[in-house]
Amino acid sequence: MNIVADRNHAVSALRGIAIAMVVLGHINRGLLDARAGSLAAPLEFLDFVLYTVHMPVFFYLAGYFTSQSLGNRTPTVFAKSRWAAIVYPYLLWSFITVAAHFVLSNFVHINHTVPPAALLCIAWDPVNVLWFLYALLCMQLSATVLRKHPYLLLAVALGASLVATIGTSFLQDNVAGKIGAHAPFFALGFALAAAGGQPIPDMIKTKCFATAALAGWIAACVVAYTYGIQNPTTFILLPISILGIAALASFSLLVTGPRKSVIGRHLAKMGDASLPIYLLHSFTLAVIPRALRVLGIQSSLIELAAGLAIGVYLSWSIYLLVRKLGLDGLLGFDSKKVPRFRKG
Repeated sequence: MNIVADRNHAVSALRGIAIAMVVLGHINRGLLDARAGSLAAPLEFLDFVLYTVHMPVFFYLAGYFTSQSLGNRTPTVFAKSRWAAIVYPYLLWSFITVAAHFVLSNFVHINHTVPPAALLCIAWDPVNVLWFLYALLCMQLSATVLRKHPYLLLAVALGASLVATIGTSFLQDNVAGKIGAHAPFFALGFALAAAGGQPIPDMIKTKCFATAALAGWIAACVVAYTYGIQNPTTFILLPISILGIAALASFSLLVTGPRKSVIGRHLAKMGDASLPIYLLHSFTLAVIPRALRVLGIQSSLIELAAGLAIGVYLSWSIYLLVRKLGLDGLLGFDSKKVPRFRKG
């Protein structure tokens, strides 16, 4: 297995770890909303740790590969390709999410329902988890403009993060604030690619580095949380998030090297399905609390474990079925198969 192939597997595995953390973070927040009980304090810390790193991983990798794409295509061609990669799935899944909430709300109670009127606002107010696609499109279009100035893009992104941090009261739960908070990770990946670096440097492929980075990340999170920092994606916590990304990236390299472990192969396949899992998991997670109530189970830890398993693997299974039926392009899971407008 050559170095490039190993690194590609490591990138996929890193995405796999991150998507599992996203699912765990969302089931954990569902617990914190109403059912955490005596575990509220540790679950709040778990929430803090997860959110310092899981979405930053995706934006970092997106920035890196955006730079590579812009190096191989003209800005116009790249911008047009965003239809299949981002705009189509964003529009489609906005409609699917609103429609599903409308239908289900007639039969069951939904804690955070999405009204049909939300579709009128998706140009500036994304629906639920779709903020990621919206933010990614904004960052990629900005990178297209500043493609020849990667360090200026990084400076702008750092400024946006600082503004988002200072203006938390104004930007709280606002997509602009989320864009500002996550922009530095995208810009960092973009600058690294522009400088000729690798998405995961081979120099961090050691057990010592992985262990030290992981311990340092968790310890830094403990300190920040203990001193009252509640927002895990702020300007001041950027070094902690970067350390967390490095720890997960090092682990990804270790499990996907020439002697790839079963875990490494599994994580890589999961990472390759990360977008479908991301789009589907909010639907599959909805069955967990109701199923556990029917079974008479009230354990938060069991709900966390079941939520992680169902959120990842049921979503993944649905995607594999959809792909087997040839519907993965229609549902926006494969940009190469997404419907396109044809002239004449």
